[in-house]
Amino acid sequence: MEVSFRLALRGSYFLLDAPADERPLAIELEAHARPLRALARGPNFGLGGEIDARGFADARPLDGTLAWASPGGLRALRYNFAFSSNEGRPHRFAGRSVLLPGARLDSLSSLSGSFFDGAGAEVGRLLARVDLRRGVGAFLRSWRLRFLPPPAGRSRARPRLGGLGGPGRGRLGAAGPQPRRAFARPPMTPPTPSSSVLVIIDVQERLVPALLPEAMAEVHRSLNVLLEAAQRLSVPVLATEQYPRGLGPTLGPLRERLEAVGAPRPIEKATFSAMGEPAFAAALAGLGRRHVVLVGVEAHVCVALTARDLLAAGYEVLVPFDGVASRRDDHRRAGLGLCERAGALVTTSETVAFDWLGRAGTDAFRAVSKAVR
Repeated sequence: MEVSFRLALRGSYFLLDAPADERPLAIELEAHARPLRALARGPNFGLGGEIDARGFADARPLDGTLAWASPGGLRALRYNFAFSSNEGRPHRFAGRSVLLPGARLDSLSSLSGSFFDGAGAEVGRLLARVDLRRGVGAFLRSWRLRFLPPPAGRSRARPRLGGLGGPGRGRLGAAGPQPRRAFARPPMTPPTPSSSVLVIIDVQERLVPALLPEAMAEVHRSLNVLLEAAQRLSVPVLATEQYPRGLGPTLGPLRERLEAVGAPRPIEKATFSAMGEPAFAAALAGLGRRHVVLVGVEAHVCVALTARDLLAAGYEVLVPFDGVASRRDDHRRAGLGLCERAGALVTTSETVAFDWLGRAGTDAFRAVSKAVR
């Protein structure tokens, strides 16, 4: 049995020898995997299709793989495909798109990655989004499930199935899969620089060393991306410190960065939820912002409880999964789950930053792109 689907992406790219020369890009993919039961063991798809990178690889065929990975306990699609440039030279693309648990289909929008030449040297970078302009229905109808010819010696006939939701579907298809509870959640309004505030929870000197080093490396990268975007786009920043006499002040480099972006001094708190500290609640209300981008530690305690209380107070909350950490990875995953079930949108730092940016080709885009790299 084989499963396949089609995916279209649109965006822009630039070559490293001309970073200011951004050009449009389109990728048409057809993914296929067989046998179907192999998907349960470790989903991997073969890729075919076409890349159209204007002036670099115009309407060139591609061939590669699309594989599942689990960075930080969340699933991601890793793209890897080969193609040739207009000069006929071999190149390869490698990148990933994070799939957010329980999120709407358009949340897998952001794909970032790099072009490499035949020697393995990076030559360019791209940012693209899944193109859903043709509608979610068109994407779903592109899925195909078919039975392969039986091996020699077997003659049992099997029915063919059309695309999911398409004509000729059987009783199971007519009923359709039951939507996940998250789909019933009212859609979040898009965050903009003028509607957002970045809140950094308890990144402190005596707390950070106890956390998972790999997760904290991701948190530092996340903070770098978000603070660069916040500074360039005038997004206000608030930070908190949990019992600093015991857990120490905010990390020195982060304190310096907060000063550089014009953020006020971190707000001390004793409550695990920042909303339980009147000074924080008042500072946040005074900004008049609707969207709260929430990062920091620990994911399953102060971050999760703050997200819950922010949502109860009427804020819309975005939690980048790469921007939070705990002492144990299962606690980190539990914290993200708690945030999501409370109504927060679990996302990525890059998605937030590029949502704020809105478009390429600006000085702010170029600055944030350097931070992403």
